[in-house]
Amino acid sequence: MAPQRPAKSSSSFERLLDSARKKTVSSKPEEKVRQALTRWLLEEVRVPPRLVSTEYSLSALDPLCRKRADIVVWKPADKEGGLLPWLLAECKAPGIPLNDSVADQVRRYADKIRAPFVLVTNGETTRYFMLDEKKYEEIKRLPKFP
Repeated sequence: MAPQRPAKSSSSFERLLDSARKKTVSSKPEEKVRQALTRWLLEEVRVPPRLVSTEYSLSALDPLCRKRADIVVWKPADKEGGLLPWLLAECKAPGIPLNDSVADQVRRYADKIRAPFVLVTNGETTRYFMLDEKKYEEIKRLPKFP
């Protein structure tokens, strides 16, 4: 099941509480998609909240990269508490087509993180990808969270 498109708002000044970042954020269309995806990951995929990073700076992995990933989901790597990326998600505003150019953008981000799974959504359509040997191949859905 894919995340549902958020309800439209009549107020252009609306603010949303981002529970992952613990702050209010502007209620832009892309942000509404990001919030809906975060809820879906927490409620349906059952990802623990502590393993979800929102607006993750890729400079943490590559100091020359100034890009941010919309959402990175981590999985425990070992008993000592280390983490490995599990999913990189890119959110687009509703109506933005999820064409190959958009998919290529998120796969380039994923190459920095080396997440085994990639998701791109505009709240209406969602595409999933899995790292298969050296490249990302499209799949029908995410596997169960480990």
